[in-house]
Formats: sequence, structure tokens, C-alpha cells
Amino acid sequence: ILREFAQSISDEELRLDVESQLELFSLRQTVKKGQPVNAAEVLANWAPRKHIWVYPSVLRLLLEYNYSEEQVKQESLVVLDRVPEDDRYNTYLLLSISLARKLQQSGSANGDLQVPMSYLMRSHRYWERELAPAMNVTVYKTLYGWDPDNRAAYEAEIQKWLLIDMEEEHLRRLPRLLDLGHFFFVFRYYFDSLSFWGLRTDMTFAELSALISPAPEERRAKAIAWKHSGANIPQPLVNSGSQTVVNAQFLAMGSLIFDSPCGEDPEFQEHRTAFDEAARSGLDQLFDLIINLPKLPRTIRELLQDYSRMLSSNSLPGD
Repeated sequence: ILREFAQSISDEELRLDVESQLELFSLRQTVKKGQPVNAAEVLANWAPRKHIWVYPSVLRLLLEYNYSEEQVKQESLVVLDRVPEDDRYNTYLLLSISLARKLQQSGSANGDLQVPMSYLMRSHRYWERELAPAMNVTVYKTLYGWDPDNRAAYEAEIQKWLLIDMEEEHLRRLPRLLDLGHFFFVFRYYFDSLSFWGLRTDMTFAELSALISPAPEERRAKAIAWKHSGANIPQPLVNSGSQTVVNAQFLAMGSLIFDSPCGEDPEFQEHRTAFDEAARSGLDQLFDLIINLPKLPRTIRELLQDYSRMLSSNSLPGD
């Protein structure tokens, strides 16, 4: 029905805009279901519409889900070689963030990072107040890795936006997750949020990133193989030398069955329940690790100490 409506629009530019948004939605659904995606065909199909503001979202979706990474990266570099001040949509900014993070995680040379970082640094100030706090944290973490001379300023921004994000999460999303018993999401949220301040796994971040983010069809294959091999639930925390650290396998395997394409598959429901129970049992120890991180700012530590007590009773503000 929506496609028929789009085809009935007489204004050619508006029709192209609406059809492009519908096509992006369809692509998202395909990716979410873990169905095969031929990135080269997608890019060829969009070639006549590269000028449309929706196109950066297509590239970002392919990047985030690791489809034909090199080809998509090169196309993204071309698209981002533009004047940020001329853009009326933030889709280009979001693409620059995703591309910069991908390149940083893969250890790419600074020359590859020049285009997305240049766009990001010039564009972000126009959009900062409209972005979610967590996205601003991501932006400043990315800048922190790129620009060593200004790390003190970026660290202050990371702290500011992380506090805002945590306060919002503790008031809204986390109470709902606790009510539903979704403790794995809570566990992962705290790891993702606090890893900047020294929370570690038993792998490097590059190794963890490679383990946790294969393409969707590979994710499903890995989840099925894990299930058929006995569906062992890794411990949330492990000893690494003299330290207790987060178990990278716990994060990776949990992400496989909680995120798309397996996240809503009833075949994995009992395993998600087991992961949630394991995450719940590890939350107190996780908070002990976080609160005792030497580099953790005092304001964040005090906030987490308050919420640690509330989490231990499964109660957060907003309940």
C-alpha cells in the first residue's frame, strides 16, 4: 500500500524521497531477519540516488552489519568528502561516526580516517544538542582516539554526556529491563558504558569487536553451531592473571542470541533466559569492579554506588 501511495505522488523529487525511505526500511528488515544481502547489488541499485539524504543511512546500515566492508568503506569515503555546513540532514554525520569507529577498530592508518574525522569534527557542533547522549559519548570517544592533543577536553565531554545518559537510562530503560528480567542487556550496557574508564575483558578491544560483530547470516550460523555443541553459558567474569575481568565470550555469545537475527527467535528463548540469569548473578561483582576502577571519575562512581544498591534490590528510580 505504501509503495502504491509513493508511486502515485506526482512530484518527482518527493516521490523519489519517499520511495528511497521505503527501500531503506525494507533493507533494514532484511538485515534484521539475517537474510543474505549482496552489498554490491545494493550499491549499484542506489547509484542513481547517491545525492539523496537517505543514501548515507544505507551505507551506515551495511557498515554496521559488516557487509562487504571494504567496498562500503570506500563508497562511504567518497560520500563524506563534502562540505558539512551545506547538509540539512544528520545522516552524513551518523555515517561519519560509524565509518570512523570501524576504521579505528580495524587499526587503519590515519590517512584513511582523515575524511570521516574531518567531516565529524566540522559537523558535530551543529547537531550535538539533537543527538542522544549515548551518541555524543561515542562521538567524543572517537575524537579522543583521533586527536591526542585535546584528550583532556574530550574526556570532560565524555564524562558529562555519560552522566546524562546514565541518569536517563536509570530513569527509563533500565527499570523496564529489570522488570522483564533482561539482565544481559543491563550487564552489557554497563560494560559498554564503562570500558572507556578501564573496564576490561580477557581480549583486546579489536579481538572483541571482531568476535561480536559478524554479518547477520554468519551470526545465525554461529548461534546454531553453539546450540548444537551444547549451548554452554560462559561465566560473566573470569580471572585473567591477577585480575578479574569481563568474559569476552559471555558478551559475544550473549550478543549472538539477543541481537538480530536471533533476538526474537523462540528457538533460543531458554538460552536467553539462562544468559539473563548468569548476568544477574554477575551484576554485583561487575559493579564492584566498576566502582573500584582507578580512572573512574568521582561523579560517575558516586552515581553508580547509589544505583548499585538499587540494583541489588532490583529497584531503580521510575519503578
